[in-house]
Amino acid sequence: MARNPACGLLKSLTMAGVSPARVVSAVYGEPSREGQSPFALGVGNQFEAGLFESGAARLLDLYRTAGRLQLAECRVADVPGLAPGTSQAAMERRHTVSDQLLRRKLAGDPAAPNLIIKPRLVVGLLGLTFNIEPDALLAADEDSFYTPIEIKSYPDRDGKTDPVDVRGACRQAAVAVVALREDARRFGTAPLEELIPARGDLVLRVPGSLRATLRPMTLAGEVDSLVRALAAAPRDLDEAEALLRAISPAATLDDPAVLDHLPTNYRESCREFCALARRCKERARCAGDPVLLGSRAREEYAAAGTLGRVLELLEGHGAAPPRTPAERRLQAQLHEAYRELRLAI
Repeated sequence: MARNPACGLLKSLTMAGVSPARVVSAVYGEPSREGQSPFALGVGNQFEAGLFESGAARLLDLYRTAGRLQLAECRVADVPGLAPGTSQAAMERRHTVSDQLLRRKLAGDPAAPNLIIKPRLVVGLLGLTFNIEPDALLAADEDSFYTPIEIKSYPDRDGKTDPVDVRGACRQAAVAVVALREDARRFGTAPLEELIPARGDLVLRVPGSLRATLRPMTLAGEVDSLVRALAAAPRDLDEAEALLRAISPAATLDDPAVLDHLPTNYRESCREFCALARRCKERARCAGDPVLLGSRAREEYAAAGTLGRVLELLEGHGAAPPRTPAERRLQAQLHEAYRELRLAI
């Protein structure tokens, strides 16, 4: 929701605590296309397992090489190992264990772990609890608290690494920052921004191998957008309820017809994080939304409103002359661009 706050559909689902992927499968009865391919998942699992095996020896060495840990700083807590199982009770035990480990660091315990694997944290929203599991948390002995680590098997090609992959990993790390701040606040610790700055580490893969690279990342923008979204949640809930009442007094979010009436705000970036992106793109296609040519096209062709109207203005004849001064200016720009295209080709 923080990535696309103008989408009424995504906002309503978030306020109800329902994921887009769940809606695709449970309401529309379609397979969710969210997630990686089986091949990518296999590579990712192998890469992560290699970093965590033998007491996370390879991951610790990566941080020692970067100067972030000393040789003696090798205390590791594996939360799934300390609270095994997949039941609800096991998940609650993992949360308890994670709380205890975080409290030890905040209390200045010199034996607190330097690395916590798969801690279970929570983010609260309107009384709902969202559970998250960062890949790991890291802190040297001299650090006041932990930094979240996101491990991805994306090939690290420096500046040529897919920015979509990097943004997605940074968003996950930012959620962990928010969760750590909520935990610290619950423990009565402050100031939170100094204790837990908007930073995180991305551990990526060397192309063609399973060796790891380390990227410290600044997450100020990602964390700020999440904080704003959480702060605006009460108002957003009122807006979501008003949207439903406007459709019908009995409107519910498990009705496909209701979902199809809620306003959307499709953008290319929706495909990065929302399982409903394909359906929203189809709605944009049916409406002739210029966003199908990109977000810049939506802005440039706003005066026309639809791609069909853009074509009418470009053709410049028939029974559809410019209706407004804005359309007249857009028509002149379209004709000029078309003249430049003809000269170029």
